[in-house]
Amino acid sequence: PLKLDKQRWQLTPWHLKTDDAATITAFLKNIQEGKALTLRGGKQVISLSGLKAALLFIDAQQKRVGSETAWVGKGEEPPLSVPPAPALRAVGKVDLSQSPLSREELNDLMDYGNERMNNSACSLDPFRREIRVTALTDEKVLLMVSCEAGAYNTIWLAWLVSRQQPYVARQVRLTLPFQPPGNAARDIELINASIDERRHELVTLDKGRAPGDCGTQTRWRYDGQRFSLVRYARQPQCDNWQGPDAWPTLWVTRSVAHPLR
Repeated sequence: PLKLDKQRWQLTPWHLKTDDAATITAFLKNIQEGKALTLRGGKQVISLSGLKAALLFIDAQQKRVGSETAWVGKGEEPPLSVPPAPALRAVGKVDLSQSPLSREELNDLMDYGNERMNNSACSLDPFRREIRVTALTDEKVLLMVSCEAGAYNTIWLAWLVSRQQPYVARQVRLTLPFQPPGNAARDIELINASIDERRHELVTLDKGRAPGDCGTQTRWRYDGQRFSLVRYARQPQCDNWQGPDAWPTLWVTRSVAHPLR
C-alpha cells in the first residue's frame, strides 16, 4: 500500500499534488522499483515502466550522480558539488502603463485594419471576420485580423502599428527559440490568438479538438521591440481533463526589469 501524508499532499478526487522536496524524494524512492500503480478495487493502472531509467537520466543530466541530492544514484558527495541550474533566457519587461486609445484613434485604426484585412489573402467568410486593436505602448498598438478558420481553430494575422498617422506597420511573426517536439515547425501561427490583459501577453492556443483538453499554448510578451516567448505548454493526449493553463510547461522565460537592447 502507498500511504500519502495528508499534511504534505493536496488530495482531490482527480489530482495528487505536493511541492515539498523531501516528500517528493521519499515518494520517488518508494515507487522507483515498482512496475505499476493501481487503485484498490479499481481497474485503473498507471505504468511505472521506465521511471527509474528516467530518473537516472535526470541525475546524469544535472550531474547529481554520487551526490546526496541524486534521486537514484545517491552518494556521499555534498549537495554543493552539483552545478547550478543553467540560467533561464530573459525577456525585457517594459512599462505598459500606456494611455488608452481615444475613440478617434480607435476608429482610424479600425479603418486601417479593414484596409489590411481586405488586402490580405484570407478565406474566412467576410461576415465572420473580426478586427482587434490593443494599445501596447504610447507609440505602438497590436492590430489583429481573423483570416482562416477550421472547426474549432481560427488563424489570425497581426501587425505592430504606430499610433500616429501615417501608419507604419510591421507584421508579427512568432518563432520558437527551440525545436518543438515531433520536428514541428518553429514558426508559430497565431491560432485562436488573444491578449491576456492582466499579464500583458499575446496568447496562442492550438486546440487538438473542440473541448480544448489537448494541444499547444504559447505566451509571448512585448519587450518594446518584438514579442518574445515566455511560456510554451503542450498536452498531446486528449484526456477530457485539464485546460490549457494546466498543461505541462515545456519552456519558461525569466522576466527582467528593463527592456533588452
